[in-house]
Amino acid sequence: MTIHIRSYFAVGMATLLLISSPAAGNDPRESAVRHWTSAFDRGEGGFGTEPKFPQPVVLTLLLHEAVRGRDKALLAQVTHTLDRMAASGLRDQLGGAFHRHAEDRAWRVPHFGVTLGDNAALAILYLEAWQATRNPDHAAVARGILDDLLRRFALPDGAFAAANDSESEEREGRYYTWTEDEVRAVLPAAEAKAFIAAYLDGRRGLIDGRVLPRLAGAAGTLARTESALADARARLLDARSRREAPKVDDRVLTSWNALAVSAFAKGGRILGEERYRKVARSTMVRLMEGSLWKGRLSHVRRGGVLTGETFLEDYALTAQALLDLYETDFDHGWLDEARRVAHEMLDLFQPEPGAPPRDTPVDARSGTPSPRVVLAEDGAMSGAAAALTALNRLALLGAGTRIENEARDLMQALDRPLAIESGSAPGLGLALDFRSHETREVVIVGIPESEGTRAMVEAAHARLLPGVVLTAIDPDHPPDPDIWPLLAPRPMKNGLTTAYVCRNMVCDMPVTTVKDFTAILDGANGR
Repeated sequence: MTIHIRSYFAVGMATLLLISSPAAGNDPRESAVRHWTSAFDRGEGGFGTEPKFPQPVVLTLLLHEAVRGRDKALLAQVTHTLDRMAASGLRDQLGGAFHRHAEDRAWRVPHFGVTLGDNAALAILYLEAWQATRNPDHAAVARGILDDLLRRFALPDGAFAAANDSESEEREGRYYTWTEDEVRAVLPAAEAKAFIAAYLDGRRGLIDGRVLPRLAGAAGTLARTESALADARARLLDARSRREAPKVDDRVLTSWNALAVSAFAKGGRILGEERYRKVARSTMVRLMEGSLWKGRLSHVRRGGVLTGETFLEDYALTAQALLDLYETDFDHGWLDEARRVAHEMLDLFQPEPGAPPRDTPVDARSGTPSPRVVLAEDGAMSGAAAALTALNRLALLGAGTRIENEARDLMQALDRPLAIESGSAPGLGLALDFRSHETREVVIVGIPESEGTRAMVEAAHARLLPGVVLTAIDPDHPPDPDIWPLLAPRPMKNGLTTAYVCRNMVCDMPVTTVKDFTAILDGANGR
């Protein structure tokens, strides 16, 4: 299998010229929703016929729009797709990760490659779906992806490998398929019967006469089935591990590792799993230590050898990951590093102030620079989309005049092209969530380990809040307000943990109870 490290799918223009802004009131996200819902497969979920890709960025945009607009029908479309994918052959039902794409409309037979980038993006999508729906199936799928990434791709140096091949024993998918006799050889009779009934449909999706596990039953049964058959699934997974496994592409891709950091950071805070937080922190430290080539982030390394290439997505997704780490543990060091990476990103990739950053550096040290910013996206997110999102988030935190100006100018420059081709750049649509006129800044002031502060933070982490930046301030150790203005010292009312919900640094009346805080948060969603 050849992994194309930097591939874009063609949906509309691959490169877009910068022209004047569109008429006021034309929201590209609404156009993108119309574009993608018109292609929605209402029977099997997903888009189009076959081959069928998960499209995590598209589904994330639709999920955010459903939540922002309180659109129950759109939310149902998104969750229908998530449920169909999670129960299908697209997902490794024993391991938890997703394969690259399905060859058929019903997601029965996948192309068996597994990539880090796709699965990190899918983990984030299912985590956010859990926030939006509280459906335990979505939490179970997210947890399964993260645990499987640790099994499959964790390298001794603390980073993650790029991908698994699709073949083993010179056969596509051989590693993942079973016969009923093989299941009975591993499990006691009663457990084998239950597993076969739940997962092995010998009538459909056969591969060389063998069955790829898929979950039978109605939507909403995934978490219950996995829990009931946890021991059986663990024993089968152990037995499978003794087969000849697909080869691992052990290259470390900076952009995909950064996306994995975001996924583990969000998994840690949304699922309350400290082990995921530790993975996120340690992976980021290793990434920043091991991926530097002559002072720049290298796109790829294998072992200790770096290519020296670097791309916009490496810097943009790293800045995003650092911000996600900050919103997980509120260590100001992550913010400082995110701002430093963003400044370096602008220095390397922006041809001139106010212009969108290019996909490759503007000098010749990393190859020939691209003449246009590339907006069309692959399974994760374009570099331009991640860069705009990171700059917007940093600007809301008060990262300084340069970042604030560039975030504003880039938003204006991409406004018209995005309106024309909104369907091809869903990641840029997500960046619009952080426009200053609709975003919220949430500031929690309290002693970090107090019950009140923990309850406030958990309430914020439990909700999907598109376009919200979240901060927490220790009143005994506030950051320098000249460095991070949003984190300027604020009073605690009556000595209690106090939450401020603000827009453009103008705040509502502070609240000190979780009930009042959640009422404000829940009211912040919606147009």
